[in-house]
Amino acid sequence: MYKDKFSGTVYCHRGSKFMSNLYKAKAVAQADDKKNDSLAPGSFSNDKWNPGDIWLSTLSPETEPLKECKTFAELKQCILNYAGQNGRDKKATLLAVSLKKPGNPKKALLQEFNTKDRSNYKDGEVAYDGFSYGKTGNFFSSNDVYLYMGSQDVQFRAFGTTTGWQGNIIGTGALGGKIGGGNVHYYLKNAKIKNWTNIFGTTNDFKETTFNKIKTSDYKFMYEAYVKYINKQSKVAKFKVSKGYSFAQFKKDLDEKGGVFTWQKYMGLRLIDAMQSASKKAASNVATEMLRYAASNTDISTYFIKIK
Repeated sequence: MYKDKFSGTVYCHRGSKFMSNLYKAKAVAQADDKKNDSLAPGSFSNDKWNPGDIWLSTLSPETEPLKECKTFAELKQCILNYAGQNGRDKKATLLAVSLKKPGNPKKALLQEFNTKDRSNYKDGEVAYDGFSYGKTGNFFSSNDVYLYMGSQDVQFRAFGTTTGWQGNIIGTGALGGKIGGGNVHYYLKNAKIKNWTNIFGTTNDFKETTFNKIKTSDYKFMYEAYVKYINKQSKVAKFKVSKGYSFAQFKKDLDEKGGVFTWQKYMGLRLIDAMQSASKKAASNVATEMLRYAASNTDISTYFIKIK
């Protein structure tokens, strides 16, 4: 696809000053965004703006090709222009490439993101298709939960043991992208999903409920949600609550698993409860935004190709 796009010497950048200057331009646009538009969700890291592991360019390594771009909109258009994706220019002079472990070791696939017209996760095409208490649906066998959306399996758990609760798109090779808890909160709050926003009381900020701050009321919520949703899981065998399974036994089972396990399951159940309680449209909107963010495919992310 890109074999004939470049002409002349092509430089491969990874960690170079040239590449640093690209992300410096992103920082300038992000500062402008904070003052004016507030389009960037959460921290909006460099990787979410463009996840290029390497940048290919025929420009001199000493140039600063994005220096003239001061906003996210200008950056988006400039990178499309440089990649030969504006519908006018045929040659590419700058291209971001994200490299993932191929699902098929004999045949890598190429996928474009952030094209001129949205080609991934379009409005209305991403459905929320349910959840499970873990890959097998057995609540006590793992500390994660799964949401199913847009034909993707998204695993939610903490990746720092007691911090860093986030979602990861699970694929056949490398992880397909991640979304932090703060960004999950951002999209659920924007969708006005009451069951989620109310857990933080009067604050509007995302704050993980650390494992040593789980209260009796949190245990009660977990038990009620566990019972309410156990037989509504997707993609797993049907589970049901044993007759006479009490709150006291549930809490004992959690305590035996430990505080870290309980905290992660608490966060997961809160998310499941929010999505299950939302309208179909709101749940679809949240699913769409979460997948877009995880895949570095937001409306202000910039063009790249993924080799996977």
